[in-house]
Amino acid sequence: MWLKAAGGNMNAEEPKAAAPIPESSAQVKAALESAFNGSFDFVLKAFEGDTVLMAYLDGLVDKLLISESIVTPITQAVHEIKNGGPKKKRPSI
Repeated sequence: MWLKAAGGNMNAEEPKAAAPIPESSAQVKAALESAFNGSFDFVLKAFEGDTVLMAYLDGLVDKLLISESIVTPITQAVHEIKNGGPKKKRPSI
C-alpha cells in the first residue's frame, strides 16, 4: 500500500499517473472542456482560431484586468504580426 510522505492513511489509494501533455491546443481545449463539463463559471477564450487559449473561472478574476493586461496585448500583438510588425514612430526633431 502507498503511504503519504507524512505518515498518512494506510488505506489511501495510490496516486494516479498524470495524463500526458496534449500535443495541440485543440486537444488542450477539449480536455479543459471535458474537465469542467459545462461548469457555469468556466470561461475559455480562443484567439486566432485555437492558437492561443485563455481559461479562467468567472468570479475569481478581475475581468477588466484580464481585458487590459492579457486580451488587449494579445490582440495587438496578433494584429502587428499580421501587418508586418509594430508601427515605428518617427523620431522627433
